[in-house]
Amino acid sequence: MELVPGDTWIDYSDNDMFNDDKFDASQNATMVPRADYVENGKRIYDNSKAYSVFDETSSNYSPTLRALYDGILETNTQANAKMKNRTHVDNYQIS
Repeated sequence: MELVPGDTWIDYSDNDMFNDDKFDASQNATMVPRADYVENGKRIYDNSKAYSVFDETSSNYSPTLRALYDGILETNTQANAKMKNRTHVDNYQIS
């Protein structure tokens, strides 16, 4: 008999070939509006322009999109609270 990992097995070793060394895990897995990593004069992982529609201080602010965002986040938070079998819950990630 051979034991092999199932679909949910993940290896989090630091030297994994699939790890992205530019990703800053300290900024949360899913909420990365802007990271400080710059490559060839261009900011990597920068979605602050798209995220600015949710920021009330931005000139691109959209109250309609912010209400939709808040509604989705609240619904996802409620759904995650009902799933007692999960070891990691990220309310900003739809799963």
